[in-house]
Amino acid sequence: MIKISVIISFRDRDTARLKYCLDSLKNQSFIDFEVIFIDYGSEQEYVIQARTLVTSYSFCSYYYVYSQGLPWNRAHAINIGIRLAKADYLLITDIDVIHSNNHLEVLFKERKINTSIYNPVYWLKEQFSNYNSIIEGSYIIQKNDYSTISKAKGTSHFISKDVMLEIGGYDEFFCFWGVEDRDLGSRLRKKGIKEHWLDIGLSPMFHQWHPTVTHEKDSFFPDKWWDDMNIYYQLNIDKIKRNNDDWGQFINILDRPILKLNEKIFEFEIDKTGTFDKVRVICRIIDELDKLNENECLVINIPNEQIKPRIDKIVSLVNVFLEKKLPYLRLDYINRIDRDRYFLPKRDIFYLIWQLYRIEKKISDIYLNFSNNQQQIKISNNKKVSFTNTHD
Repeated sequence: MIKISVIISFRDRDTARLKYCLDSLKNQSFIDFEVIFIDYGSEQEYVIQARTLVTSYSFCSYYYVYSQGLPWNRAHAINIGIRLAKADYLLITDIDVIHSNNHLEVLFKERKINTSIYNPVYWLKEQFSNYNSIIEGSYIIQKNDYSTISKAKGTSHFISKDVMLEIGGYDEFFCFWGVEDRDLGSRLRKKGIKEHWLDIGLSPMFHQWHPTVTHEKDSFFPDKWWDDMNIYYQLNIDKIKRNNDDWGQFINILDRPILKLNEKIFEFEIDKTGTFDKVRVICRIIDELDKLNENECLVINIPNEQIKPRIDKIVSLVNVFLEKKLPYLRLDYINRIDRDRYFLPKRDIFYLIWQLYRIEKKISDIYLNFSNNQQQIKISNNKKVSFTNTHD
């Protein structure tokens, strides 16, 4: 009988790290568990690798969610896993984590229906390579092998499935990175769920090193989205249940007509000053969206090079002089006001799309393409698509 459902969410990641994670679960002393692997819209090259690897483990079930091009939404991915879970208790974890052999056994012994259980994590250094000894259970922790011991709730959260059902899962408003775990912890505390951290040496967990993803990466957090999510978090901090009753909705290929719609190209128009007028661009995009036929989507190709307003250039030159001679007369204030008059595609387009997609719900489906050569957005107002509107 399955007693623990382990939920792992994934998109376009290195399967070498995933293999170490799954191998550590394969070697657990506790065997009454399943792994629900949610592939949240990986591109085809990653799908083939991940599906082949995951399905080679008898305790794993691989689910592909047709969310490619949608913003990464860990909250939604985990909620899908919660809906699919067969066990009464859930372990929500990460592909970067290697579990000690007794981890699930310890969690099940410590279980309480009104308690969230977390586990401190050793963050391994880049040069660490002795992964097999951790998986085999023979590794002895060496201080030089890790950089820090962290209490990161997103790496290991053990909780009753009934509790997650009662609060309506993770809040699916949050996408990209970080806010969903903080928000969930706050809501669970308000519901009266206690937090319990396992002792460091009881069942050690190890986080594999990988390059840090930061806000400077285009697909991490587009400009202003982070601000809106934190504003939303604070405004809703006293509300425990957020999603509609259809939270954790699975996305099938038929839910994504944008993947096959006819493409209508949007062209940016440069005015006589060599800039994009902000008011004109915003009005045109919304107008073009309204004029789409049911079988069409709007394709916005984002210019690689920013066009800099002439006054920006002048202000920059003046500021170079003032910085040396009269720094208190710098023209920062004028510079900021002027910049707000112009539409800078790489800075402004994603915030406009965020407002239309998540706030105003004017966009029914979206496809974000962050390739090395080009940044592209496809948007649709096809009213047949409803899965994006799962939030109150």
